[in-house]
Order: sequence, then C-alpha cells, then structure tokens
Amino acid sequence: METVYYFYDIYPKVIKANAETAVTIAPLDRHCLFQEGKTYSVTVVPMNHIADNDLHPDYPTYPVACRNGVLKQSVHCTEEQAYRLFVRDGEKLLCTLQIYGVEEDLYGLLPFKGNMHAHSFCSDGVESPEMVAVNYRKAGFDFLAITDHEIYEPSLDAIRAFDGLDLDFKLYPGEEVHAPRNKIHILNFAGEKSVNQFYRDFPEVYETEVEAIKKELSLSDSHVDFEYASSVWVFRKIREYGGLSILAHPNWIIDGAYNIPPAQYRTFLKEKPFDALELINGGDTPYENAGQIALWHDACFQGRCVPVIGNDDSHGTVNGDWFNIGMTYVLARSNRREDLIDSIKKGLCIAVERYHNEAPHYYGEGRLVNLFAFLDHAYFPLHDELCVQEGFFMDAHLKGDPIGKKGLELLKGQTGRLLKKYF
Repeated sequence: METVYYFYDIYPKVIKANAETAVTIAPLDRHCLFQEGKTYSVTVVPMNHIADNDLHPDYPTYPVACRNGVLKQSVHCTEEQAYRLFVRDGEKLLCTLQIYGVEEDLYGLLPFKGNMHAHSFCSDGVESPEMVAVNYRKAGFDFLAITDHEIYEPSLDAIRAFDGLDLDFKLYPGEEVHAPRNKIHILNFAGEKSVNQFYRDFPEVYETEVEAIKKELSLSDSHVDFEYASSVWVFRKIREYGGLSILAHPNWIIDGAYNIPPAQYRTFLKEKPFDALELINGGDTPYENAGQIALWHDACFQGRCVPVIGNDDSHGTVNGDWFNIGMTYVLARSNRREDLIDSIKKGLCIAVERYHNEAPHYYGEGRLVNLFAFLDHAYFPLHDELCVQEGFFMDAHLKGDPIGKKGLELLKGQTGRLLKKYF
C-alpha cells in the first residue's frame, strides 16, 4: 500500500461521475493532524488530462477549513477516471490522494476478490478443504470454491467446517468436471449439485444426451467433436444446477500437448457455450497463460469477447508455488452467489495474474482494468488486513480454540463496513 494511505484516509474512494459528492480527508497519525479551524487548499486534478502541474488554472482549488479534525469538501467528477487530490497548507504540499469517478452503470457495485479453482488433499492437493479456505481468507479473498477433481463433496466439507459462523468470507460448492471420454476440464462454480456424480449415476443418459447435442450442432463423429458436444453438455448441466460454467486452462500442457488444441479453443471462443473463460491459471509455465491470452485477444479483435476470470488452481496453499498468483476481481452488488454469477456473466469482472514479487497484470474491459488497478493500491491493501484478522480466527476455530468463534463474532461485518465507507 502507498505510504500516504497509512497517514491519511479519504472517503468515499469511488463516487458517481457527473454528480456532487462530499469527500472527507482524515489524518491517521498524530504527526499529520490538521489544525482545527485552519483553512487548507484542495486541488482536484483529473488524471486523464495533461497539464504542466496541479496548479493549472483549469483545475478547481477549494479552500477547506478543518472541522472536527477533518477536511470535508464537495467534489464534482466530470467523467469516469481517477482524480488526484493535492492537499496543501499554504505552499506546502501535505499529501496527494486519489478518488475514482464511475459512470452510473458501475456506481453502487462493490469489488470482490475470488478464486474458483483450488484443490485439497481430497484429490491432488495438499491440505484439507477447511485449511485451504482459511489460507485464502488470510490472503484477502472474499469468496472461494474448492474444486477437486471429479468430486464435489470436499467443497461442502469446507462449508460445513464453519457451520454456525456468520462469516464475511463466502464459501461455495464446486468441482472440476472430467466427463467420460472428454479430456477437457470444466469448472462448476457454485452449482447446487454435482455434475460428476450425475454422469456416474446415469452413464446412459450422459451418452444419449451428448449424442443428441452432436446432432443438434451438426457435428461429425470425430473424437474432437464428441469432446465439444460433451463439454456443451457439461456447461448446460452446470447452468441447470444454478452454477457458473467455466472453461478451464485451455492452453495447459499435458503429456507434451495442449489440453485443448488451438483450433478447438478457437471454436469455443467463437461459439461461447460456457459462461466464463479461465484466462489466467496457475501452473508451472507462464507461457501457457500467454497462449490463452493471445487467442482471447484475437477473438476480441473479431468482436467475440467473452467474460474472463483468473484462478490460481492451487494444489497447496502453504508455501505453494501457484497459490495466490491468479485471481478474479468482480464488481457485484454483494458476494452472494447469485450476484457474483450475474456480474461475471455480464462481464463485470477481470482476470488478474500476479506472480510472486512481480507487478500484477490485468485482463478485461479497459474501464474495469483502470478501476481495479486504482483499487489495488487505494482499497484492497486495507481490505486485505481485515481478511487476515478473520482468517486468523477461522484458523483458531478449526483448532478448537473458543477464541475463534468469539473473535469472528466481534469481526462480523467489518469488511462490509469498509465497503460502505469507501463506495
């Protein structure tokens, strides 16, 4: 987090464009207190504009008197962009802070960080589902689904581990689907039933319905066409169960070849039978993501963009190489399942790739990338500190320490209050 945000707070951070909004600037340490009754100046500079300096006459400068220890000023943001606020005591620059103006369609939506692809020791991961959940919360995630290979139950185990606790962190059912005779991996995020269990219980129904899809789509009898039809069947079944269907890691290299041949991946991008594309995935080779991104860019240039998400596909959260290197940022009304799914389907999300000790890479619609890049330095560090606290008490609860439940009761709603303050 930028040093200035340890010394000064500014709220709200995201305001409506083309409207007047009262913005408060508050000192956070004794060394930077404002003098009661003294008048300071606040200059508002739109970051999309070019000027010699912040004192350019085109930029409004407001005289603001300190009242009750804070500076409060009504600000008018003329368009969707970031704005810098320069706070001065006479000629002395005290601090430079940022706010962000958004158009009405984004105003009122809230940012959430999530992962929809993670494994536990119930398949090929390391830790228990509940420990995986704790470590994602400690890493600043707002929602998670455990998606073990061909098994749905571990995601429910994670949810049950915190039964009776009203967490701000949301855990959802999930699974990685491996349909018969289909090597393509698909994620079922938040579906109310298991797709893997359905085709195990009703193999004849699966085969019959896939054949019907092949005829419906006028596909041949080739193996590749069977895989495509089978994948369409999985996408439809996930939606039938109320979940979000996600095409997983199309450029993953397995046994020396891509999991999905590029020609087949292009067909998926053209026809868009899924709800979202896992554009960013963990894994050992960053160029796998690069290939996925390149073909997605090609599709976007051709007017066929699809909603993209990022996941880390972690197989271990304790010192795991993949853990926390891919994530999804979503703008939604809440982090309830229906709101998250609705927003992702509408494309109100971006995929984030953040290798350890490197700057993040963002993928998605430009206006969302710009907003989330702002939030990554002005909001999420503060948010993540609160998540660490909740994760600590979740961990204590798992270990049988009664302080866990008591601590969680005290912390309940703190991330929600932060959202209310800044948005």
